[in-house]
Amino acid sequence: RPAWVSLGLLAVTALVALAASYGDKPVRVLLPERNILDQGVPQHGRYGDRSGGMFGFLPTYLESTGHTWRRAAIRREILDSIDVIFIANLLEKFPEDERNLIWEFVERGGGLLIVGDHTGTDAIREPTNDLLSPTGLELNFDTAVPLRRSWVAAKSYLFHPLGRSGGEMDAELWLGASVTAGPKGEPFVVGRGAFSDPGDMNNKARSYLGNLAYDPGEPLGDVVLAAAAHWGKGKAVLHGDTSPYQNGTIIRSYAMINRTLHWLTDDSWLSFIDRWRSELLLLLIGIVGTVLVVLSLSQPVWMMTALLLPALSVGLGAMIAGDGQAEWKTGTYRQALIDEGHGSMFDLMAWEPKSIGGLQYNLMRTGFSPKFVDSPTDMKPGEADLYVIFAPTRHFSGEEIDALEQFAERGGWVLSAAGWNTYPYVRDLYDRFGVRLENVPLGAADGAAFGGTVKMADAYPVAGDGAGIETLIEAFQTPVAKVVRRGQGGLIAIGDSQFFYCKNLEGQNEQVVMENVRFFRALMEAVFRPGAS
Repeated sequence: RPAWVSLGLLAVTALVALAASYGDKPVRVLLPERNILDQGVPQHGRYGDRSGGMFGFLPTYLESTGHTWRRAAIRREILDSIDVIFIANLLEKFPEDERNLIWEFVERGGGLLIVGDHTGTDAIREPTNDLLSPTGLELNFDTAVPLRRSWVAAKSYLFHPLGRSGGEMDAELWLGASVTAGPKGEPFVVGRGAFSDPGDMNNKARSYLGNLAYDPGEPLGDVVLAAAAHWGKGKAVLHGDTSPYQNGTIIRSYAMINRTLHWLTDDSWLSFIDRWRSELLLLLIGIVGTVLVVLSLSQPVWMMTALLLPALSVGLGAMIAGDGQAEWKTGTYRQALIDEGHGSMFDLMAWEPKSIGGLQYNLMRTGFSPKFVDSPTDMKPGEADLYVIFAPTRHFSGEEIDALEQFAERGGWVLSAAGWNTYPYVRDLYDRFGVRLENVPLGAADGAAFGGTVKMADAYPVAGDGAGIETLIEAFQTPVAKVVRRGQGGLIAIGDSQFFYCKNLEGQNEQVVMENVRFFRALMEAVFRPGAS
């Protein structure tokens, strides 16, 4: 009987924990007028990693996931109509009257979301710390630097509402400040194997950066990158870096942003557990521990219920925000899904030579809202217009190929770039659409398409004839890209595993391969706006 009781309690705890979620209630976000934001977006005529603006895509993302936003001054009547205040790189302190209004708003249950950056002084750091002083959250005068090349494998998401499903969170953190959580705050993103590089007040020309190298005596080990705190009925979140909310990385961090907005605004029983979970865990340990000790003195079989203690503890901790993913609806932009679940050979850092930051910007310029996905089976009917496959190293299953074929028949387009080294992983997909690659290396070549030149880095012939199959790019009088029409959409197969790398589109320091940028624009216009030049 005690064993059955234990198993029953374990099952109930697990079910409650799994069901716990903050739902998808729309959140109303305020961007204060006093906070100057770079709201540019990628546009034709400006190229490279610094050409796309910073926060211009955030409002589009908010609208696409069902949230709303407005830009207005801090006034009581405005705060009565919003749920979360978003502030990035605050340059000046809020006047005392506006600061008081903000904290009245938080105490009543509002959310305050602030993102900063490295080595701020009288701008960014001091205004941010002044505003957050009631919570104890602070930006430090430093740069948080990973010992490894990037944060991709050097950060950890703690067991906190904002750290759940951390694998979906931003993989492109850049260089920001470390964060002091204070006695009232809780870290939820921590850099493992990192150090705090103090700022240099003599280096004004480079925003007071230090040498970005580890020197003896500098804090080394775990560095807090983001933290959260409760205040009154409301909550505050501080990120030491703006990158998760910027145009180039929001396509990875969207789940974290959505989860953050819902956590900041939740006032359900989940919020009560989150606010008091440490105390509740201690109470639970005391009660269950006492029961176990008393009962085990007369009936040793009750010791089996010792399994219940850790399970309940984990269950209680898990009864906090779930994945927080809302449906990403298309609005101003079409939806483009980039496959990263098949071992694609690109660098996760956005602007390295073999990264795809340039591809992301080219998609945005041509009217797409890009998003990373693991599999075409994750798509919902009508969710997307374009599915991008780039140099995969894992096979697509029959079910995934079926999903892509149905996607094309409904009007979607599959855009695939694969050379001979990655062809085995798209062979079955290409067979389904009636095209194939040939093992004839053409190397770097100037192709022709849409009346202009296309720069191929490592071209291979793409073969296939039949109804609905056309040559898209030709090099050395040989087709190196084909278009296959299927239903209302189709497949675009480019025979080059390097075609979408930054070095072949656009990259750092305004480096741009203009021929390929023009080709990409013409291709998207031809496919999604037939008749356009």
